[in-house]
Amino acid sequence: MMKLRLRPCKREDGREVMKWFSDERQMRMWCRDGFTFPLTDGQMDNYYAELERDPRAWGFTALDKDGKPVGSFKMAAADYEADSVHMGYIVLAPEVRGRGVGQQMVSMAVTYAVELLGMKRV
Repeated sequence: MMKLRLRPCKREDGREVMKWFSDERQMRMWCRDGFTFPLTDGQMDNYYAELERDPRAWGFTALDKDGKPVGSFKMAAADYEADSVHMGYIVLAPEVRGRGVGQQMVSMAVTYAVELLGMKRV
């Protein structure tokens, strides 16, 4: 299994995420209608700026053993009354797909939501 770390996202991560979509279909699987194809620096900057402004949302980047971004997701709509948070915009770098990295990343995210945020529903 790949050694994986999670950290809060940084705006420059968007440049890497943009490279992970070779066509519009792939991008739509990630974001539905949240962006237009092809992705641009401006769209990604706006996405990360919105995450920074939203007190109920956070972006995360998954890093491989060398610190290279290989995955990304966000948690949003955190509801501390209902102990729930939504997880979405999940994507992996093409070179790690099909190797269990997504399952590992989502498992780490759920652990974070339950153990650190106290959520009962993700």
